[in-house]
Amino acid sequence: MWYLFFISFMLYPKVFNAHEPLFALGPEIIRKGGYVIESAIEYERLGSGSNTHLDTHIMYGINETLAISVSMPFFLSTEKLDETTGILKKSAGLGKIETNIKYLVYKDYDFGKRDQVVFIGGIRWPTVARDKDPFLENQAVDFLISAAVGREMLYSSYFGTLTYIIKTPSYNQKEGDQIMLTFAAGFRPLPIDYYKLDWVFYVEFDGILTLKETAMGIEDKNSGSIVFFVGPIVFISKKNILLKAGIQAPILEQLNDDHHKHDYRFAVGIDFHF
Repeated sequence: MWYLFFISFMLYPKVFNAHEPLFALGPEIIRKGGYVIESAIEYERLGSGSNTHLDTHIMYGINETLAISVSMPFFLSTEKLDETTGILKKSAGLGKIETNIKYLVYKDYDFGKRDQVVFIGGIRWPTVARDKDPFLENQAVDFLISAAVGREMLYSSYFGTLTYIIKTPSYNQKEGDQIMLTFAAGFRPLPIDYYKLDWVFYVEFDGILTLKETAMGIEDKNSGSIVFFVGPIVFISKKNILLKAGIQAPILEQLNDDHHKHDYRFAVGIDFHF
């Protein structure tokens, strides 16, 4: 009915779930005292191996411009083929716990429009044992800085994120720093109705530049990579519940070690807003 659409249009920034890129950080900020609880399973095929992990994310709104969050990835299965023996090795365990703080530096909540610019800082804390085989994650502390922008409107949405991950040495080895670039554009095919399912479709583009690793101060020539992913994403929400799913494949890949070549990745998850 037309009057419900008009009310939804007027209240859009307040009553509907905010959306973000699926495979990267975004500009979402929860209201003061509010919570966002997210859970997603992500699977990635890497040449002769694969990774499957369950990622749980909780965000709390300190005030209208500041939010804190914690992410806990649990590797359900990491598989890697031993090229020497031909044996497929598997391991599992808790990955690095990531704590973030989000600061909203600009917002413009206008008639049917939501513009946001957010700065993000984070730390990744090691939790996994060093003797895992295959290797999960190292025992170094990582630092993250990011800027995310977003515009959501009634029928279209756009997001962009630039992230730099600073790696620190562990046991005389240092993984390469990473630069990550994300852009997502989407559309809503049907008018918003608070009492019905809200469908939003996206195309998400992610680029990841990984610098070379070093061991005892010596650069590993077989490390480092550039990968660009692209794929469709769908969000389905109603009131304070949001379902999300997406799949991506590499469209450009430059690796110094073909054993880590990416095939595809997909994710499916659910969010609760309180």
